[in-house]
Amino acid sequence: MFVVFSHILAFAVLFVDSLFDLFNDHNVPDEFAVTGIIGGLLLHAAQSYTTGSMTAITVCLIGGLVAGIYGWAAYYKGFWGGADAMILTMMGFTVPLTATGQASVTYILDLVFNFMIAAVAVTLIYAAKKFIEAEGSLREFQKSLKKRQRFIAAFITGTGLFSVFLWSNNVNGAVFFAVMTSLIFLYEWVKLVEDRYLVREIKTEDAFNEVPAPDQGFDGKIKGLTEEEIEEYEEDTIKVRTGVPLVPVFLLSVVITDLTGLGVAAFYTIY
Repeated sequence: MFVVFSHILAFAVLFVDSLFDLFNDHNVPDEFAVTGIIGGLLLHAAQSYTTGSMTAITVCLIGGLVAGIYGWAAYYKGFWGGADAMILTMMGFTVPLTATGQASVTYILDLVFNFMIAAVAVTLIYAAKKFIEAEGSLREFQKSLKKRQRFIAAFITGTGLFSVFLWSNNVNGAVFFAVMTSLIFLYEWVKLVEDRYLVREIKTEDAFNEVPAPDQGFDGKIKGLTEEEIEEYEEDTIKVRTGVPLVPVFLLSVVITDLTGLGVAAFYTIY
């Protein structure tokens, strides 16, 4: 029962933080995630106490530790924001077991795969939104493809030759060619959106707590600028990231995992 409450707690924290991520300019307070961490520990401790088994609290501690190490390593490498690292740590403490209280490797794999599926879905939807909203985006995409035409042509040629090889070995090379060709255009499109439409230029004096773009001379970590950093910056304007909201990805991964077995099923289908 207490593990079910822990899953509900994780959902509540992720839902509230998703609202902040979507409607508060990606500024997500840490208080909710910290509450989730404390609540997850207490609920799993209560589960172990009532069942007479140390499994729940042990897995909770291990899950929180592993998730925390991964999340904060991603933060210090500049891949994630501090709020994202805190939220992943919270998930490690609140949903390391299935909702029925079972310790399962399949469940963890399902959660990971569902996170990947949710990340792709949210990224594409958010990128499409930014692309549609931007003026002249289609022309920019055409220009981008023209600049990269040699690389794209070489990739498509190589893919075509390998597809012929697959076909000669009784493998459906046409499907392979169609998928790989679609992926290269999708990659070019996402790259354009990331470079052009997930970055905005603002006055330096207005950049407090904004996350600078990678080429602005800072350390690359996804954290807001301090007043001292703004005062030391010599340019009048600065490029800052808008980024893809990551908290809804965490929320979707938990919901999909608790309600379906989509992640593992997709993995076995591909395999």
